[in-house]
Amino acid sequence: MVAQTIGASNLETFTKVVFFESVPHIVAGLRTSLSMALIVVIVTEMFMGTESGIGRRIFDASVTYRTPEMYSAIMCAGLLGFLLNKIFVFAEMKLIHWRGK
Repeated sequence: MVAQTIGASNLETFTKVVFFESVPHIVAGLRTSLSMALIVVIVTEMFMGTESGIGRRIFDASVTYRTPEMYSAIMCAGLLGFLLNKIFVFAEMKLIHWRGK
């Protein structure tokens, strides 16, 4: 409303106010979807008959009672998710420097 009071057009209001205000929320949604996508990929690898992948390795090790291999694959999946999240947070801090201000 302040931008419109100053005389900014609708396009200027969107590009200089609304867009930059909504970017942190969009990025938060992307972080959530990244986590969900990783979970879906691993579960899909477990049950859809793929030949390789972390999910398939977890499933095969579980079925054949290779417990150490199963837990190591689970730890690799967790580490992958953790690292992807940290990379995303780092990129978010660098690209969205106005977040929380």
